[in-house]
Amino acid sequence: MSDGEFQIPEELRAWFPQWDEAEIKSRITPLEEFIKQKPENMTGIEKIAQERLEQKIKHNHTIKNDFENYKKDELRQAARKLIHFHRASFEPPEGWDPAQWDIMIQKSNEERLIIAGALIAAEIDRLNFKE
Repeated sequence: MSDGEFQIPEELRAWFPQWDEAEIKSRITPLEEFIKQKPENMTGIEKIAQERLEQKIKHNHTIKNDFENYKKDELRQAARKLIHFHRASFEPPEGWDPAQWDIMIQKSNEERLIIAGALIAAEIDRLNFKE
C-alpha cells in the first residue's frame, strides 16, 4: 500500500457489514476528495472536519482506537497544549510519540488550532463511544 492510499478502518467495516470492499471504497472516495481540498476557501469548521477525517481515515485514529488508547485525558491535554502554545516547556501528552508531537507543535498558529479542534471532536466521540 502506498503512502497516499487510505486504509479502510475496521470500525467502518463493523458499522456496515453488508458492504463489500468495493462499496466501502466507493463511499470513502468523496471523503478522500474532501481531505485533499485546499484550505484557502474553507471555513474553520470545514478545516477542523477535514483534519478529523484525515486523522480517522489516513492515520487510522478511529473512535474505537481513541477509546482504547486515550483513557488519561490525553486528547484534551493535547488540544489544550496546542491552543496555549509555549514551546520552551512542551512535552507531548503521556504515551504520545515525541517526533509526531514535535511536528504538530511546529505548525502555524492556525494549523495548531485546527488540530486542537479535531482533537476536541475526537475526545467527544471517545466519551460517547459504547463498546
